[in-house]
Amino acid sequence: MELLPNYVKFEDRAAVDLKPLFSAADGSQQLKLLLQLLSLNPNDRVSTKDALNDAYFTAAPLPT
Repeated sequence: MELLPNYVKFEDRAAVDLKPLFSAADGSQQLKLLLQLLSLNPNDRVSTKDALNDAYFTAAPLPT
């Protein structure tokens, strides 16, 4: 990989706590889904079907 043109090696960084950034997300369901959607590894990322079937979309109060 390092021999590829324009290869850039990124430093490992600690995860950012999203709770202070998304203070309107009052429950853990919203943040859990957000973290699954933002996963950089496609094998760990939630599928579209699973995301749409997440409890976030059916729990009260319903998303607007």
